[in-house]
Amino acid sequence: MAINVQGLIQKSQQDAEAIRQGQPVAVQSRPPVSVPAIKPERKFMQGGIVGKGLDYLNVLESGLAGFAKGGREETLRQEKLYGPGGGTNTLFKSPGRFFQKIAAGVRAVPEAIKNRTYFGDQPGGVDIGGGVASDLGIKNKYVGKSLNLATSLAAPVPPIGGLFKLAGKIPGVTRAAESLAKTGGKAAEAIKTSKTFGPLAEKAGETAYKVGKYFDPLHGVPPKMRTMIKETELKISQRLSGLFKTVKQAATGLTKEEQGKVGQALEGTLDIAGNEKYTKIAEPIRQMADEVGQEAVNIGLLSKEAYEGLKGRYMTHIWEDMVQRGVPGSEDIRKISGRFFKQRTGKGGYIQEFVKPSFVGLGTEIKDVEKAKLYQNIAGTFGVKPNMSLPPKDVMKSPEKLSEWLKSLPEGTGEVPKGFSYLPKHLENTRIGKMLTGTALPKPIADYIAVTANIPAATIFEKAFDKINNSWKFGKTLANPAYHIRNLISNQILSDMATGRGLVRTVADYVGAVINYRGGGNQAFVRAAEDAGLIRKMRFGAALNELVDAAELVDKNPVKKLDNFLGKLQNATEETSKLNVFRAAIEKYADDAGVATEQALADPALVRKAVDAAEEAIFSPYRISPGERALVKWLVPFYAFTKQASVFTGETLVKHPERLIKYPRLKRGIENLSDQVVPEEQRQEYQRGYGVQLPFKNKEGKNLILDTKYLLPFGNFLDGGNGLPLGLNISPFLTEPFQQQANKDTYFNQPIAKSNIPKRAGVERAQHVFRTFAPQIFPTDITGIPTGYSDMPLRTRTGEKLTAAFEGRPDYAGRERSKVMAILDALGIKTSILRPEEQRKFDSLDKRKQIKEIQAERAKITRNKQLRPEEKRLILKELRQVQMDVYRNKKY
Repeated sequence: MAINVQGLIQKSQQDAEAIRQGQPVAVQSRPPVSVPAIKPERKFMQGGIVGKGLDYLNVLESGLAGFAKGGREETLRQEKLYGPGGGTNTLFKSPGRFFQKIAAGVRAVPEAIKNRTYFGDQPGGVDIGGGVASDLGIKNKYVGKSLNLATSLAAPVPPIGGLFKLAGKIPGVTRAAESLAKTGGKAAEAIKTSKTFGPLAEKAGETAYKVGKYFDPLHGVPPKMRTMIKETELKISQRLSGLFKTVKQAATGLTKEEQGKVGQALEGTLDIAGNEKYTKIAEPIRQMADEVGQEAVNIGLLSKEAYEGLKGRYMTHIWEDMVQRGVPGSEDIRKISGRFFKQRTGKGGYIQEFVKPSFVGLGTEIKDVEKAKLYQNIAGTFGVKPNMSLPPKDVMKSPEKLSEWLKSLPEGTGEVPKGFSYLPKHLENTRIGKMLTGTALPKPIADYIAVTANIPAATIFEKAFDKINNSWKFGKTLANPAYHIRNLISNQILSDMATGRGLVRTVADYVGAVINYRGGGNQAFVRAAEDAGLIRKMRFGAALNELVDAAELVDKNPVKKLDNFLGKLQNATEETSKLNVFRAAIEKYADDAGVATEQALADPALVRKAVDAAEEAIFSPYRISPGERALVKWLVPFYAFTKQASVFTGETLVKHPERLIKYPRLKRGIENLSDQVVPEEQRQEYQRGYGVQLPFKNKEGKNLILDTKYLLPFGNFLDGGNGLPLGLNISPFLTEPFQQQANKDTYFNQPIAKSNIPKRAGVERAQHVFRTFAPQIFPTDITGIPTGYSDMPLRTRTGEKLTAAFEGRPDYAGRERSKVMAILDALGIKTSILRPEEQRKFDSLDKRKQIKEIQAERAKITRNKQLRPEEKRLILKELRQVQMDVYRNKKY
């Protein structure tokens, strides 16, 4: 821009003359200088592993967006050159111009990928709705935005698992992998045979085996045995279900006195001959008891004499009578059955009503019989008799082959083969030990039987902690409405991850699954899922509680009734979601095989495959190994869900990445519905990441943020969580004492007690303890529990949020919410107000603090006499660069 020097001189002379004459000088105000905000650099494949992963998964969308952008720009260029309509051409009409568009699109792809260009009307995006779509006559901006979102969701996703398959087909890679495997095998063999490293390697292997065995009792066992165990569990579940139905049907409509008479009839102390009513009720239970008893005789669990002497009289207290009278075989039954056979208590020295003792006694016998069959089957399949002969090396690698080879040899008395062992000595005199006498099993199998056949009873301390811990977890989960709503939403997302049907169809199918589960519509899938043990699986304790309720043997208080209702609600939510995935899987397998769904349901292999898919998608705590669960229950209370979610999410990411990438794309599309999207770095920290800016505004004209972290099953993976990975948190029973000692709430990063008055500070500490351990909703939340200060009653977290919103004040964390926002929060839908100015204030304070620290470090380096001059210059130069980056908002 040219500068008018003569004009400036003339203006200066006029101003000087005015000053000499005492006249005011007109000062031309300078227009305000607008300094554009410097956005942080966004380079492709920079940042953490999550950012790089998203860049990779979005690379095809960026490429397509760049291609569309380049083609559109070329179209506009041709419009200017050739007039209206000059840019609208096809391969046959104007091949030259058409290929120019293609070339322009291809040239734009690298730059689009580098700049992370996506479909949408955000700055730097490719607006299909307002660009190319305008040629189609689409004027409505929301239709255009919807088209942008649809285009983004439809963009392909590069494979992850496919990369490994592709690499395996490349000859060079395959040969390299084989060569590496051979080299590694030779190195491992050399280490094993080495006198120095061999013992160390063996010890390391033993340690690794013990650790793996602790977390998974089935660690190291053959796949065939895992199948055998699953089949046994299913058989037990099916038989318990049959027993449950029989006993429940027998007890329906009977008074307690009538139930007592049926119990006497089953004991043989009441003659019911001629009484059709009692005979009809007692006979099915008696027949079932005789059948189970005969099975126990057949497999050696019960002597024939004991069975004949007590045939038809299977009640719990009878086993104690058998032991007192020294009935042959009864002591062995007690050792196997353990604490399930106890003296009945109540009126007349024992419970007279037949419901509980019949189910407990027969249910335990069923479990013992099926477990004994399993152990015998395992011994017959994998057990061997010791022999001095050494098998070939290829046979030694497989327990199944080794078992077959040894059985083919004459029986001998030699040493146990390497890798095999007997059961521990403390099991030798038990019935299970006698069943496996003289049989050596592969060590992982022997260890599994030793652990599962001898489960020690919980100590008094363990029982007390379990009650306290379970009560706390009940208050935070089952008693919390937000938990059930989030669980329902999370299960739909997990179902979609498993089936790939999309959220809309998944939710629609789920409604049908609920109808089917309640007995409506086509029951074919329900029957198949029930027969396969996927739904309505009879877990012993839950079935017993339901029977006691049905028989009205216990008068329950309102809290216990609420507990039962909420537990059933959670179970129904879980099972209906499993049924939804099961049905989708069966229909897919039927389509793939080209058969009708009825044929697929009749195929046990396909049904088993569909059951596995459902159980993998919808998590259940019992799928975590007992050892692992016992370890983490003291440290990480909600470990089970995160463990299963992380594995399932990882598998989905590898096999079907498109089922996960749609969530960040949905976030982008929803945010683009707003007039102006606030960049992530300008939001408060808790609103970033999974926070979605909504197009709705509050009374102040501020946008709202929806926090999806608690709705997505993988939403907490990026949280710090008290230093544990995947957002896991240490038990509050361990962390609360340390937080109180340090006077620091680690979640909100603020002091617990803020008042300088000791009494008020004590109340603030009590509030923190109460909110940590009390249920999310408490009956006294409206008024609060008095503390001596009218402004500081004890309330739960949810209660404080609600009362704060209705009283028009910030809550305990300083957050302001409207009444609607607070109610939604109580129901599990977390929202907050988007206030960029608050984050700018925090950033400004942080920036000042960091600048002061840099200046202090600079002064310290300057005074340091130990550094050479060239070192000082280099360090000071680096500090200047860091300071410039701080001014530019570049994060370190």
